[in-house]
Amino acid sequence: MSTEIKSAGHVHCKFVSEKDGVMVFKGIEDEVTYVVPRECLKESVINPETVYSVSYRERHKTVREDGAVCFERCEVISRERFMAKVIGPGPNGR
Repeated sequence: MSTEIKSAGHVHCKFVSEKDGVMVFKGIEDEVTYVVPRECLKESVINPETVYSVSYRERHKTVREDGAVCFERCEVISRERFMAKVIGPGPNGR
């Protein structure tokens, strides 16, 4: 029985634009353009000043000829919500 390693990751980025159900983000650390479907956004409102975290699995990632990274499936949430998920609730349960 073989075990498949499902590589996953996340990038922190800022919102750039949205058109025809596709959202474009720019990586903060790497300046790469990330393209994601609108339905991947888990926030009710998009704010250009907010830093977002795009969580993905490698199998849903493709790189276009222009260098942009496209995710067919992923989760886009604000970095604050992402950090709360990663760190968990504080000592008071918040």
